[in-house]
Amino acid sequence: MKELALKACNKSSLAGYLKALGAFKVIAEQLEPDTRLYWDGLTPYLCFSQERNFDEVTDFFLNKYVPTPIVIPWSGSDFFTVNRAGDSGPFRKPPSKGKIIEAFLASDTLRLENYRCTLEKTLDIIEELDLSKEDLEGGSSSSRERKAQFMGLLRSRLTDKMVDLLDVAAVIKEDRIFTNTVLGSGGGNDGNLHFGSNYMQCLWLCLPDFSAQHNLSGNYKGFDSNASISESLFGEDSGKNTTIRGDSIGLYASGYVGGPNAYEGFEADALRNPWDLILNLEGITLFKGALSSRSGSKSGRRGAAFPFTSRVSFDETSTIVSKETGQKEVWLPVWNSPASINSIEMVFSEGRAELAGRQASDGIDFMRAIASLGVDRGINSFQRYGIIKGRVGGDNYHTAINLGVVKTFEKPLENVDLFNDIERWLGRLRRACSKDSVAGRYGVHLRSIESAISSYCRQGDRRRLQEVLLCLGRTEQAISRGGSEKPVWPLRLSPRWVKACDDGSTEYRLACAIGSITDTSIGPIRVQMEPIEWVSDRKSVKWSKNYSSSVCWGRGGLSDNLSAVLQRRVLEGSRTKSEFVPISSKISVGLVDVYQFIRGNVDERKINDLVWAMSTVKWHLYRKERHAPEGIWRPVPEMPRLYSLLKLLYLSSGLTFSFDMSRWEYSFDSAGTRVPYVAEIFNLLKAGRLQEVNKKAVQKLVMSGLKPMGAGRGEKFYMKPLDHKRLAASLLIPVWEIDTLAKSVLFSPSSPFH
Repeated sequence: MKELALKACNKSSLAGYLKALGAFKVIAEQLEPDTRLYWDGLTPYLCFSQERNFDEVTDFFLNKYVPTPIVIPWSGSDFFTVNRAGDSGPFRKPPSKGKIIEAFLASDTLRLENYRCTLEKTLDIIEELDLSKEDLEGGSSSSRERKAQFMGLLRSRLTDKMVDLLDVAAVIKEDRIFTNTVLGSGGGNDGNLHFGSNYMQCLWLCLPDFSAQHNLSGNYKGFDSNASISESLFGEDSGKNTTIRGDSIGLYASGYVGGPNAYEGFEADALRNPWDLILNLEGITLFKGALSSRSGSKSGRRGAAFPFTSRVSFDETSTIVSKETGQKEVWLPVWNSPASINSIEMVFSEGRAELAGRQASDGIDFMRAIASLGVDRGINSFQRYGIIKGRVGGDNYHTAINLGVVKTFEKPLENVDLFNDIERWLGRLRRACSKDSVAGRYGVHLRSIESAISSYCRQGDRRRLQEVLLCLGRTEQAISRGGSEKPVWPLRLSPRWVKACDDGSTEYRLACAIGSITDTSIGPIRVQMEPIEWVSDRKSVKWSKNYSSSVCWGRGGLSDNLSAVLQRRVLEGSRTKSEFVPISSKISVGLVDVYQFIRGNVDERKINDLVWAMSTVKWHLYRKERHAPEGIWRPVPEMPRLYSLLKLLYLSSGLTFSFDMSRWEYSFDSAGTRVPYVAEIFNLLKAGRLQEVNKKAVQKLVMSGLKPMGAGRGEKFYMKPLDHKRLAASLLIPVWEIDTLAKSVLFSPSSPFH
């Protein structure tokens, strides 16, 4: 099989991709049905069953190609000023508006016969309906109904080729139409660029069928169509006149639109190779739309679905800013193995990505769909484009920009379904952020979440999934401080996040333990972190309408906040007559993690953000055998004596010694020793008076019937320098190595010491 590289159809621009698609479609339908197309990097390749060269392909387009009869009579005034007798010119430049239609009607070559027939039938329908330009303009219900009626009649009477274009331009409902941004804001025009008229003008200039009508001058004089098609497809620079200055290809290639921002620091003239637009519109006929049920609609309402098209997402790869309007994304498939036109048409006909039984609505949904389902039909990646209004050429024009490549996976990406947890919550936040009345900081957090999801769907590793969790924690914290008008309800996550995001770090283990603290009487740690109404773990969580005195997590450092939470939970536990300190948890850590925290060998910002995320987990659904992070035993360093003494005062259960096992254990019944909490000790600790803390802690343990080592000798203990704030905060952290902890400062009951 012989190959030709379409070097000028680089997919870095939407124009390049569509041009390759258009050339392939035309050649496969009209020149050689066995033609195949594939991509190697940025470049598309045509594969033929026999030897082909550049000259054969350019000659075909110039002399044998039969153009798709594209007419767009529902937009603009072209069809309402036509003299059906035609006008054969000659013209000094491509005629415009109604005159270009008259030029086509005056043609007489065989390959334009279908085009002339389409124009005649369109004019017949306009006369039959007694339509005027005014009937189709405006936003009134009568105008929408008339336009829908007109387009419906066109669809039923025109040729299949024209119907293809109609289905690309708009989806027609009984009383309205849904237009496709890929064909501009009006489903056929973009600003002053009318794609139907411009397409016909380009054909008039390029095809020898109209040479008798040519008397070209100015920029058009000396135009060489043969060199132009060669340059458009293969990038062959002939030095001849192949582009028209002052004309534009429109939204598909922003660099050629002209006007403000076309190039850095300059206002440029528009520039167009007319074959580019011809092939772009030939390729775009594969983008047929359809009506589809709207997600979550109980009424059965249906909206438009166009292939691989969605709302834009503002992620890390996007250069789009949230205030730019008309934002859409187009995801176009890229395949590395030669594919037939039938296969590609099938891909585009099925190109309405679904996620959890609904239509993908934005770029993040597309990424999730790709990551969760995998992709067959040999698609290796998707080239992602954004279509926005006002960046180049003026406020009324759309611009297509490259948003990068998203690779596909052979198998579904593990844990991508976790995003189903936050789908409704994220959608609500996204809608809120689109309103001017909502604080801009929420939009920043929304973008960070979407960027993290995008990164995970592209790469799929645990570190990137944890970044999503971190962003969720930061966002929840920001929302909790947002006053009475909060953009979205409190977040709740599945316990599956716990194991899925485990990166094996000390920070992660600490955050899981702290975030899982709960108590049946006073509630989870979340009650001290944000103003929520908590009834029970199984009930939904709502924002509190009134000030909550339980909230004590402030804007200070992590140690200050953990200390404040511990004090508040002890206070509220005493009010509810809790027998133990109400800091029981679903997850506990080893002493080595506490040691690293006390010594300051941790990333406190990471712990803070993860604690906020972990506090939103539905811990009542947590099952250790399914959701627990990986546990690895590590040698315990020598713990600060003062920490060990104090932690025995802050246990969520009693303490007992098992003579059978010769070890200290937690006790949850009356048989164990309970050490009462003393507020004075904690206040001294916060003040940094550590020797006094040590003395009183020993006294308290002795009064509880325990035997601390060194008790009663009266000397001061040597202490290594300690950060008393971290030491106080560490007492909140649940630990499981109680035997090691107790044996470091207590004599066993069987000891002969008296």
